[in-house]
Amino acid sequence: MNDETFLGSLKIQKDLRQKSFDNITKPVHKMKDGRMVTAIQKYESENPVDFLKNLSILFTLTDGFKNVDKLIS
Repeated sequence: MNDETFLGSLKIQKDLRQKSFDNITKPVHKMKDGRMVTAIQKYESENPVDFLKNLSILFTLTDGFKNVDKLIS
């Protein structure tokens, strides 16, 4: 939450950092087996191929999550 930069140099406002933090840390969905999972875990479990495809594209476009130039352009 204290880190204001994302993917190298992109500044992220506090409300977006909070939402991002919540998406990865706060369980909000109950699975059929009773487990509570985060929004990201739910998406990953329901869309495993798309999840990995999107993660791979983001990783590639940002040179390993280090640079947003290709992503922005």
